[in-house]
Amino acid sequence: MYSGMFNSYILTDNYYATDWLLSKHPKKVLLPKWGVSRLVETPEEILSAITHRKTYLSGLELNTALVTAYDAVKDSALEIADELDSVLSNDVIRIPHQFKYIDDEGNPIRWTSVEINCYLAGQGTENILGCKSNDIFSLNGHFGHDELITQAGYEDNTNDNVTSIGLSEIIGNKLVGSVGYTPGCHAGLNVPGKSSHTIKDVHSDLPSLFSQAGATYIAGTGYGIAGRDTNEYSERLMTWVAKP
Repeated sequence: MYSGMFNSYILTDNYYATDWLLSKHPKKVLLPKWGVSRLVETPEEILSAITHRKTYLSGLELNTALVTAYDAVKDSALEIADELDSVLSNDVIRIPHQFKYIDDEGNPIRWTSVEINCYLAGQGTENILGCKSNDIFSLNGHFGHDELITQAGYEDNTNDNVTSIGLSEIIGNKLVGSVGYTPGCHAGLNVPGKSSHTIKDVHSDLPSLFSQAGATYIAGTGYGIAGRDTNEYSERLMTWVAKP
C-alpha cells in the first residue's frame, strides 16, 4: 500500500472481479463484473469472518436497526430507514432522533459519539435510556479508514469522532451476527497491521474491528460519492443493500 502511494499507483480489486479486459486501451481497463469481498487481516480474523458468513448464509433473524444521517446522505438514510421499517419487527433507531435536524427554537441538532457508543456498541449513558447494539447498522456520514466522523465532529469541526480503537474497547461480542454498511469514504480500507516504513502498529482500521467483532461489514475502500440533492452513486448502492 505504501509503495503504491509512493509510486502513484491506483490500488484496485478489479483484477479479481472480471474477465472483461479492454486490451486495446493503453492502461488495460478492467470492467468489474462480480462483487469482491476481502478477508482481513490475521488468520484468526479470517476464520472468524468465514464462520460468521456461513451463519449469515444459513439465515439470521434480524429485528433491530440503527440508521445515522447528516450532510449529503440524508436522503439515502431516510430511504434506508423507511425500507428497514417496512420489514423489521421493531422501529428503526434514527439518529438524529427521527432525523430531526432543527429543534423547536430553530437551533441545529447534531448527534455525537455518545449516540453511536449507545446504539452501536451498547454502552450505557445516563443521558440516553435503553442503550443496546442493533442487528443492522447503516452508518451514513463521513469516514476515515479508522474512524466514524460524527455530525457534531464534522459540522462543528471538533474531535468528537468514533475511532476503531475506541470502539474495540467497548464492543466486545455485542455485534456477533450483525450486518453493517456505509457509503463513507475509505470506510472499508484495510491497512496492514505492521508498516515496514514506520515499524508502527497501525492495526486499527474499521474492517478489522468489525471482523473481530463478528459482524458482516460492507464498505468501500476508496472515496464514497453522493448526490447533494439526489440519492446517487455510493449512497444509492447502500440503499440497494437495504432492500430485502
